[in-house]
Amino acid sequence: DIPTAREHFRQASSLFMKLGRFWDAAHIQMNCGSSFWYRCDAAQLDYDKARRLTLDALKLAQQIGEGHLEAYCYLSLGRIDGLQQEYEAAAQNMHKAIPLFREARNFFAYGNALLALSVNGIVRGRLDDARPLIRENVAIQRDRGSGFGVAQSLLVECRLELCAGNWDAAAVLGEQALEMARGVRLDAVPYLYEREGTNCENLPETHAFLRKLRAHIDAKFPDRMLLAEAN
Repeated sequence: DIPTAREHFRQASSLFMKLGRFWDAAHIQMNCGSSFWYRCDAAQLDYDKARRLTLDALKLAQQIGEGHLEAYCYLSLGRIDGLQQEYEAAAQNMHKAIPLFREARNFFAYGNALLALSVNGIVRGRLDDARPLIRENVAIQRDRGSGFGVAQSLLVECRLELCAGNWDAAAVLGEQALEMARGVRLDAVPYLYEREGTNCENLPETHAFLRKLRAHIDAKFPDRMLLAEAN
């Protein structure tokens, strides 16, 4: 019940402000902002309200000198910008978040911000900007001992090489990721192929590709899961 959750967020933030617990108030305000864009259906999306609430949280975080919370606000703003295809603005907010996460030594969030910025670069066709960000995150996740983080980074790099037309390099990276991961999430897979005159959803070509992918993975990497969206 998203509307009820938003009302509870609003009430909690107001109470925290009255109690002088400004960090909690800002954190709740940011979460309330996220409720207008994160995992919402179309009827509940409101990017303008999400941005306004997140900016309010950012201002409060800056006033109380909470750089860590400030970083999360910038990360949320970057994601809102990205969802609205305002990629330059998204990149600027990600660039602001990254050093703050590094200063707070939150390397999990730091890595997520690096990957978000690298995907932003891939979308904008700036592959040479994205590649060093991915490699930096691979090194960070290896130092952390996070196999999941390394695999996630390798899959983003696989996407980059596919965009660059480097099919062999992409295949190697994909297999390296599968060696570390128990499964792979296939995002927006119903729209994998395009065909004029259709809505491009669940085309036969997509089903054929997924059957080949499943057979290939089963042959090389038994017991791996493919988690896909289904419409």
